[in-house]
Amino acid sequence: MKRFLVPLLLPCALASAAPDGVLRTAREVNEFLERGHGKTNYVLSVQVINDPADTAMIVRDETGRTAVPNQNPVAGLRKGDLLEIRGFASVNENGETWIQPMEVEKRGSAPAPGPADMGLAELNSPENAWLPVRVSGTVFSVTPDEFDDDFVVAMLCDGEATTPVVLSRKVYERSKVEPDATIRLTGWYWRSFSGIRKFTGPGVVHDPATPVEILSPPPADPFAAPPLERRFYRTPEEIARMGPRTVAGRVIAVWGEGNLMAKDADNRVVNVTMMEGQPVPRLGEAGTFVGYPYTDLMRVNLMRARFRPGDFPETPEDAPEDVSAQELLAGNLLTTNDIWLVTCHGRLLRLRGTVRSLPAEESPDQRLYLDCDGRPVPVDIGSCREVARRTPVGAEVEATGRCLLETDSWRTDNVFPHVRGFALVARTAEDVRVTKRPSWWTPKRLARVVGLSLAGLVVALAWIVALLRLAERRGRALYRSRQTEDAERHAREIAELRMRDRTRLAVELHDTISQNLTGATMQIGTAAQFVGTDAARAVRHIDIATRTLDACREELRNCIWDLRSNTLDEKDLAAAVRRTVQRLVGDARLDIRFDAPREKISDNAVHALLNIVRELAANAVRHGGASVVRVSGSLEDGMLSCAVEDDGFGFDPDDRPGLAEGHFGLQGVEERVDELGGELSIRSRKGEGTRVSFRIRAE
Repeated sequence: MKRFLVPLLLPCALASAAPDGVLRTAREVNEFLERGHGKTNYVLSVQVINDPADTAMIVRDETGRTAVPNQNPVAGLRKGDLLEIRGFASVNENGETWIQPMEVEKRGSAPAPGPADMGLAELNSPENAWLPVRVSGTVFSVTPDEFDDDFVVAMLCDGEATTPVVLSRKVYERSKVEPDATIRLTGWYWRSFSGIRKFTGPGVVHDPATPVEILSPPPADPFAAPPLERRFYRTPEEIARMGPRTVAGRVIAVWGEGNLMAKDADNRVVNVTMMEGQPVPRLGEAGTFVGYPYTDLMRVNLMRARFRPGDFPETPEDAPEDVSAQELLAGNLLTTNDIWLVTCHGRLLRLRGTVRSLPAEESPDQRLYLDCDGRPVPVDIGSCREVARRTPVGAEVEATGRCLLETDSWRTDNVFPHVRGFALVARTAEDVRVTKRPSWWTPKRLARVVGLSLAGLVVALAWIVALLRLAERRGRALYRSRQTEDAERHAREIAELRMRDRTRLAVELHDTISQNLTGATMQIGTAAQFVGTDAARAVRHIDIATRTLDACREELRNCIWDLRSNTLDEKDLAAAVRRTVQRLVGDARLDIRFDAPREKISDNAVHALLNIVRELAANAVRHGGASVVRVSGSLEDGMLSCAVEDDGFGFDPDDRPGLAEGHFGLQGVEERVDELGGELSIRSRKGEGTRVSFRIRAE
């Protein structure tokens, strides 16, 4: 008795489990892998029935068979050995299964069971999993395994069913297995092939220790197969079991990788898919195709076909039919829905549309897409790739080609394959003709121009930044060199502004307040002379002195307001007038309209204007009882014109109160206008309001 420890990448002890949780038969292991989850231990007493050096040991006991992965084959074992295998089985959260042997002990040896002779239709049963079998049938295709170059897959058909058979490439090349040969081989039936493919169908894995028998070689002339019949109402399974069939005709369209359309002498159109490795005939070439029939429920086509050139009667070229995409949708008597017009398949059609997309040059799918009345129409240009290089996106084209109806393949779970649509298969580059080129401003060119503009903008910004930095450095140097001079000039300007304000204030104080105070002093002195002799006359002079002092106080208040206000800085003359007058008119409505640009009027003129308007508006409310005061002005020929109107009591301009009565407003207005070389006009009548207009120099 020999015991072998299986080397592992992760040396670990057996997972702990209760004694009754240990799997002890092949059936229990299979059931756990089918429906269990997590990890559990197993102890199997089994016989190995294949070569233990294979990638998996197939073992059996009285309950069935299972496969144990054999990543590290154990030396010294033989087919037929009786083994005790200890290890664990696991099922992860994704449902992936694994059986890991940890310890293998040989307990004896016995003859392994021989293969069972079975038909391909009998294989598909869970009880036959990993069963050694001997099968036979006709090979109708051989393709390399796309994931492992060391193996090939032969499709075997015995007239009742079709099953894939996996052969090592060495056996395949040594046995010279060819399509249409009838062979017999021995192997194991696998319900599923493990590895990258997770959901593969059942098949037979050949036992490389046994030869592949050639029961009958391929026919000397495979093109001697019977022609493809025109028989309806066969089931897809019956069509798949028909065996090789031939079609004699001429190639009328070629697309994709090995796909073409042939038309026979009866004008029947058959889709043909060439066998891998077989040359594809050219457009217009005539001869015979031999392949295996299949159906998309609309037609019977050939797959895994071969071609032999031959003579075929010349037929006149079809004239293209002008159609629209909408016309390819038609309702018929069999459905209430619009369906693709299946009778268009194989016909030569011509459509017009706008190119919306082009295929990449290296793409195997060489299709451009047209917008035809709002419907996308694919045009296959696989046989004339130069069309994509010469046709721009957005161009209006006229496309001619064979109509290819595209459907899903028939499957047992898809008994009515969906019709996906149609495509035009262009025959030559002349079939796609540009009728109107797109505007020069294509999206690509626009993006290029925008990109160049942005690049130019970046360069310009960088140049501007450099110039700004240079200007900043030179400006700082200039500033430092002229800092003293600028400071002195600024000080002089400030001194001049202060002197101008002081001069203006001195003029105001001298011309108004000083004169008014002098007048008030004289009135008080006169009143003192009559206190003892004429009391009434003394009171009258005191009253005049009082009004004179009130006028002084008001004028002084206006001077202080002028000093604290920034109305001279207003850019809008109407706003400056409103700020000056609004506080004096109280509840009276104030309407102001000025058409005189502030920048064309000197500060002195604006100051005089504001003082005159302020005095006139205050008089209108205080003495005239006005409820509305209107101020308007304009600038003409260097003269500033202004008018102040009110709806007050009015007065007689020829008999207006003057300095003797203590009224100084109009007198002050006249003096200001005279100083600026202006003119003053007063128009008023008692009970009809007053209008005072004046003109002064704007400079």
